[in-house]
Amino acid sequence: MKLSSTLFLITALAWTSPLSAQESESSEDEAKTLAALPVLNLEFTYEVFSLPMMEVAKLKRKTSSGAVFYQEIVKKVAEKKGVQEEFLVMRMQPGGKGEIEEITEHIYPTEYEPPEIGRVPDHLPADFDQLEMFISPAIPSAFDTKNLGSSIEAESTFDNKRPDKVHVKLAASHVQVLGSESWGEGISTVSMPRFSVQKLNVGAEFTLGSPTLLGTVTPRQVNQKKDQPKQIWLAFVTVSVPKL
Repeated sequence: MKLSSTLFLITALAWTSPLSAQESESSEDEAKTLAALPVLNLEFTYEVFSLPMMEVAKLKRKTSSGAVFYQEIVKKVAEKKGVQEEFLVMRMQPGGKGEIEEITEHIYPTEYEPPEIGRVPDHLPADFDQLEMFISPAIPSAFDTKNLGSSIEAESTFDNKRPDKVHVKLAASHVQVLGSESWGEGISTVSMPRFSVQKLNVGAEFTLGSPTLLGTVTPRQVNQKKDQPKQIWLAFVTVSVPKL
């Protein structure tokens, strides 16, 4: 099994979590200032939060603004009423493409050879149960690989007429193993894994420095804790221009 992970160490971020009106105004002023400068790189911050479904619905009904909704979510996490599940960052040039992966390669069988009877000696054992030693069980004959974890691909287009805006096509996926399913009996038993997959494939316009809600990437109920209410996972992206 191969472990592949891309880590990004960040000494300074060009964006700040807009936790107040004053900070939000500062973020907007910063975006306008940066927009007047040559843009060398864009920075994508991808975050996923989980909160109880009823709490998410209540907050969403209060506002349609992605930035305000993000502020409320961050407050709930600070109050221990929510959890930050993902935090991924990557940089790219405007008009370029970027990819980040934090995955484990999971190799699993997809086909099996049926049980076979091998060479039986001329003198059969007196114990009939010992005949099983001459029969080979179902054996995997073909395999496939599934990447477990999180991966993101993004492509950006800068709007020269509106320098504080950027168009982004983004694909994100989160893959987990649910378990395995088995068929057959005895030496004919075969098993294959079951996966839980959440995907986002969106194209949207982003305001520099302003968090934007992409959608939900909620795992199936079987992947969640049984002793707590159903959790909804929310994916946000903030696109910013790093300070030089």
